[in-house]
Amino acid sequence: MSAGQDARRRLTHSADFQCCCYLLPHGAAYSVRASSLKEYVAANLDVSRESRVTMYEKSLPPTDAPPPKEGNFVAKSCDRDSCIGEAVEVGGRSVIKRACIGPHCRIGANVKITNCILMDHVVIGDKVSMSNVIVCGNAEVRENASLKDTQVGAGVTVEAGAEHKGEVLTAGDEVEED
Repeated sequence: MSAGQDARRRLTHSADFQCCCYLLPHGAAYSVRASSLKEYVAANLDVSRESRVTMYEKSLPPTDAPPPKEGNFVAKSCDRDSCIGEAVEVGGRSVIKRACIGPHCRIGANVKITNCILMDHVVIGDKVSMSNVIVCGNAEVRENASLKDTQVGAGVTVEAGAEHKGEVLTAGDEVEED
């Protein structure tokens, strides 16, 4: 195991860890303290509202990138207060309100996402309901799960039909199905 993998394992298995970020955009005077999940989501939305074009959209797509999948309902699914990264796939009848969705996320059909942050490469199954949730990169929330005021760690799989409220889910919490 490399030193980086060992450090990540300790971080994702730590019972209590904190994330701090100081954001000062070039040429602008913006500063915010986010000491709660609600404030962190609000800060992300404030930054995304500053420019309707996100940093993800400003970067050029790779030349070998496949064309967008047909049936991608991103434009109809998101409200004006949401920020969507590149190559995001959203299934039919999904609703995304006041959310920041990172690049390369896949969101199933009949999903409700409100006041959430989904980082890169997150997969959300069909009929999932999420409110005030942060989902870290490479995580998966399977079908019919319900999450409220929850934080999902990097690489964590939330099982189908699970209900979590006010929890922090880390790699040590997940249960794999056979």
